[in-house]
Amino acid sequence: MQVTMDKLEGSKVKLAIEVEAERVNKAVADAYVKVRGQVKIPGFRRGKAPRNILEAYVGKGVLYEEAMEKLLPEVYNEAVKQAKVSPVDQPSVDIEQFEEEKPFIFSAEIVVKPEVTIEGYKGIDIEKKRVEISDEDVEKELRSLQERLATYDVDNEARAAKGDILVIDFEGTIDDLPFEGGKAEGITLELGAGRFMPEFEDALMNAGGGEERQATITFPEDYHGADVAGKTAVFKIKVNEVRVRKLPEIDDELVKRISASQDVASFREELKTHLSAQAESDVERKMRDDVVEQAAEKAQVGIPEVMIEHEIDHMLKDMDLRLQYQQSSLQNYLETIGKDEAALREDFKPQAESRIKAELSLDTIAAIEELEVPQEEIDRALEDIARKYGQKPEQFAKKVTEDQLAAIKEGILRDKAIEFLLKNANIKEVA
Repeated sequence: MQVTMDKLEGSKVKLAIEVEAERVNKAVADAYVKVRGQVKIPGFRRGKAPRNILEAYVGKGVLYEEAMEKLLPEVYNEAVKQAKVSPVDQPSVDIEQFEEEKPFIFSAEIVVKPEVTIEGYKGIDIEKKRVEISDEDVEKELRSLQERLATYDVDNEARAAKGDILVIDFEGTIDDLPFEGGKAEGITLELGAGRFMPEFEDALMNAGGGEERQATITFPEDYHGADVAGKTAVFKIKVNEVRVRKLPEIDDELVKRISASQDVASFREELKTHLSAQAESDVERKMRDDVVEQAAEKAQVGIPEVMIEHEIDHMLKDMDLRLQYQQSSLQNYLETIGKDEAALREDFKPQAESRIKAELSLDTIAAIEELEVPQEEIDRALEDIARKYGQKPEQFAKKVTEDQLAAIKEGILRDKAIEFLLKNANIKEVA
């Protein structure tokens, strides 16, 4: 196979590809075998019709189309490897010749990863925050633990306070007229959680079961609901139930139930060790983010628009998955913020560009510094992924595609590039 490459404007290249006639002949022969098994021709058992009969019945073009559908992706992928380019989008293909006994000739116009120029990435100045876990930090974690382990008892005689849960009905009006979304029944509200507007929650402080309250709320001018933005609504609220929050006492018995410690004193030390490890991890993550951000600022690169659009696609998909996990959806989120998907994509664009620039910068640094990934590191990564999905490593490795392996190697290389940047950075410890 012959491949020649011409560079076009921007991050585009054009590959001119010529495939041997022998491969065309074999592809067409394979297509004949496949098609004859799919077509029933009168007078012949399925799969037994001679080729000349089959061609007369379905047309030679059907065989060529089937052959090309299989051969084109194969030779395109080979050509990309031969030309040593990294496509970032599907190619634009122009078929010049496809016929038996003749070479398969076509061209492919491809958007590829852009070239990156980067200098001065050694000796970046970054700060490392000193980790110091105080007794106050431990107490704060204990209070947080109490809140997570809180129970709720129905007590309609109690006066509702911050942290309690109310079950309410409400009906709102604007200029004495009801409005869409202004009425609901059986709604659960945690006082102080901030899920309702402050004036609404304030009106329910110290309320008891069976009580009725009233709240007057002026919606902000930029409120997501255009029909009520900037308007004043009056809500009549009925408290059906008060669920009083009860915090557990942190004692030895509780500690034994939730940890490996046997008493409160040792549990405090356990918490302190945990908080210290968490803080160290946060510091390390911050340093990695800082050094990558500064390195990317030193890079000169023109990012193809299609790369940005693909990255935004990934961001939206990840967001939708997270929202589904929270029993919501991307569409619900868009309705809540009063935007359409096009506007959200525009909002995501700067972040998408930053991500791509950072990744391209790390790839370039890895290439310049000739960083490598030993096979044993790829094997360990495959084992980690297999364990994550509850599969045996050897079975998982057989299912991994070439593209997936390349992505795993790319991820490891980027981690190595970050480690290189940190090793060569000027790190200053700060309080």
